[in-house]
Order: sequence, then structure tokens, then C-alpha cells
Amino acid sequence: MTISKNYGPEIIGIIESFEAFLQKIKEDVENNAPVKPPNEKHLLSELRQAIAKTAALNKPFTYSGRKSGLFGRRDELPPEFQAFTRKKLEALAKKLLDDGQVVKRPDWGMYQEKWLDVPGGALSKGRRR
Repeated sequence: MTISKNYGPEIIGIIESFEAFLQKIKEDVENNAPVKPPNEKHLLSELRQAIAKTAALNKPFTYSGRKSGLFGRRDELPPEFQAFTRKKLEALAKKLLDDGQVVKRPDWGMYQEKWLDVPGGALSKGRRR
């Protein structure tokens, strides 16, 4: 059995279609460029808000710790923090502490300052428990 048909033009057509397809994909990728990850300033603001919220609800975070620490309770944080490592979360919290945007407060009637809150927040007003 011999094939007498010339496939040259068909192959060229397939290649041209494929090139057009690749060009379309390139345009789609350029037009729908992925959103850049949030910058550190945004992350610090979000973390500060989460710390203030949990302190106001009498469920404050600690800087570290398995059960009450930021990493141990990261499921209560905004979605952008879910995949963060312990080291990254604690580094962000340390920056907030160093800048004075977040403070450590003692529990009601205790002396050890370990609970995170914002200055002037619920814990500093003695509203825990």
C-alpha cells in the first residue's frame, strides 16, 4: 500500500495553528498575570488586626507556643498566613513587637507577659476573663 497524498501543506497548517495557539496562550498569561504576593507592610497590618481581634474576644495569641501561639493557631489567621512557617510568623510578630505596634500583656492576676495585644487593647484594659 502506497500513500500518494502529499502531506506537506497539512503539516504546515498544523504548525501554523499550533503557533497561533501558543500566541493565544501567551496573550492570556500576560493579560491575566498572577497577583503579586502581599508585601510585608500589608502582612504586618493583617497580623496586627488579627492579634487585636483575638485579644478583644478574650482568646489572645502568644508569641510562641504549641497551643496558643501564632503558629499553633494559624488556622485562625487570615488565609495568606496559612502556609507560613513558624519562623516566618514569629519574625513578623517580632517586628510588630519591636515597632511597638503589638505588646505582650499578662493574664488577669498574673505577672508573666505573654499574651499578644495592641497598645490600648482589651488586655491592657484588664478585660481578660
